Amino acid sequence: MYYFLNIIWYYKNSPPVGKANGTKILNGKEYLFKIDKGEIIENVPLFDYFFLDSYAPSNVWDWKLHDVYSFSQDFPLQKCLLVSNAFKSLLNRYNLPASTSFYPCKLKFKDQKLDYYVFKFNTGTMANLNYNDCLFEIENFISGVKENVLVKCHSYEDYFEQNKILNNKGTFHLKPKKLAFNSKYDFVALTDFNSSFIISEQLKQAIEKVEIEGLEIKPTNYEVIMPDK
Repeated sequence: MYYFLNIIWYYKNSPPVGKANGTKILNGKEYLFKIDKGEIIENVPLFDYFFLDSYAPSNVWDWKLHDVYSFSQDFPLQKCLLVSNAFKSLLNRYNLPASTSFYPCKLKFKDQKLDYYVFKFNTGTMANLNYNDCLFEIENFISGVKENVLVKCHSYEDYFEQNKILNNKGTFHLKPKKLAFNSKYDFVALTDFNSSFIISEQLKQAIEKVEIEGLEIKPTNYEVIMPDK
């Protein structure tokens, strides 16, 4: 079984959780925006430091420490997360897609600088789907209503072309019904499907066992098929 993995940024009756802002890092944008676009950079400096901010008053930006953060609008990395050493160590024990990287950095939380990592996840796994075994539905992305029809896509390019045609017709897009992968992963970024991340049963249990903070885990609402190895 596979699960959605979502980053928590809000708790009921509490201030919003801050997001990582790297505007204080010397030459941070020069390096990190290239990394975010997929460029592999070696011998990078220690990124010192990120801090947390949100739209709430500044005195509550860092009210709760998480193991995982997304990035603020002032430092909009789209294909990275900020993760603690505990979460990095856990992820490295599982099967991640190729070209996944971790870059050491500091997170200033209250008056202390903590060891964290910029986690550059691989979004190229979309091209590693076995599209002949995948199925998609047509969904109105405003109402959430699905049409009673299943769509086959024959390739990565075919998926985007069909989705583009639906987008041009109005408020419709392709939504996964069944995703079949050519390789087995425990962590997959599916940003093209607006599904954030999916994780395996094994990784879910490990996250819960070591009590990684800042994540919400829910069962996927479509079928996920991966090979045993």
